Amino acid sequence: MSEHPHLTASSHPKRNWYLTVLIVGSTLFAVGGVFRALFYGPVHARWLVAHAANELAAQRVDSAVSWLDKAYSSSADITSDHDYWRLRFEILSGKNPLPADELEQFVAQAVESINNDANQAYRNDVASRLSQLLFNETYFKQALTVLEKTLPPLEQRTASENNEIAYTRSIAEQDLDVALSEINRALQDPSTTRFSQFFDTKAWILFKKGESEKALKFANAAIKEWYREIAAANAAYALLLLPDDEFSLVKNKDGFPFPLPFFDESPIDEPSTSKSLETSVGLNQNPQSKEPVVRINPLLEKELFRPKSSAPDSDSTSDGESDNLATKTPKQSGGIGRDRGSPLHTTAVLRYHRACILDDLGKYQLAQKDYFWLHTFGFTKDSDLY
Repeated sequence: MSEHPHLTASSHPKRNWYLTVLIVGSTLFAVGGVFRALFYGPVHARWLVAHAANELAAQRVDSAVSWLDKAYSSSADITSDHDYWRLRFEILSGKNPLPADELEQFVAQAVESINNDANQAYRNDVASRLSQLLFNETYFKQALTVLEKTLPPLEQRTASENNEIAYTRSIAEQDLDVALSEINRALQDPSTTRFSQFFDTKAWILFKKGESEKALKFANAAIKEWYREIAAANAAYALLLLPDDEFSLVKNKDGFPFPLPFFDESPIDEPSTSKSLETSVGLNQNPQSKEPVVRINPLLEKELFRPKSSAPDSDSTSDGESDNLATKTPKQSGGIGRDRGSPLHTTAVLRYHRACILDDLGKYQLAQKDYFWLHTFGFTKDSDLY
């Protein structure tokens, strides 16, 4: 009989060796998974885009361009990423002045790349985002080109896509008959639940076509529906945006300076001529003028005209973000979420459109009511009301 049984002595080292291999193997597998994720084309490309954003923020433009090029080389699927195109456009638009040929080249290359490289599931969305970037910088025709050459045919688009391209046509003033077909399709879509923006699009198209009488019906409907939609989320907010039934024009016979709220039951006189936005809202009016001013619901007067310092801050929404009206606390008229796409800016656009239509019809008194609203909320120029 041996003093050292070999079966027992040899089993312990073997078990320890297996355990070591298992631990090391598991660790390497986990680390390898991380490395595979980091260096997998699409993921790696997005890391490179993030680095390009940092370089651009540091004003190292050439470096940012280089990293964006590397991102595309790593994975052409990066063309499905909103930030990739945002950075490309920021770099281009940073040139002052922006060469027209470079802008056209950028749009052509973007359209080709989105159609050929972008993931089908994201193609329409990324094209819409790029179009919005161009639109917001007043490159309306280029914004339209992106939509025309990337979106599917009219029958295959969503109601929102048809509304977007129809409105872009109306601002670019191109193919208005096609735009009318597109917005009609959007309005007839059974999935449509919010009509205010669509009504406004149709009103503006009809106005650009010279059909102001028809346009006015849709402009009125757009504003009425818009306030209803806001009130459904936050009735107090809708009230502070001053609906039509909360103020009326009256004759300023006592010399009160415009635009302080004035309470009077005097009949109103119809102005004889149309005015620019600045003069219509009374910016240059003589305090003794007999032009009409506005009577505001006294329950709103104190809240609407209170000093800015006493008003709570509110968040503003940007392009592409959904408006959660119920969570917004409006502040004084000079600063209620003025960004494009915010409820305040949208209301201003709808009212400006209606004022233009009313002016075209010679209904200057009614137009002046919308001009007063625009001035009250700080929109004294029409350069951003598109």
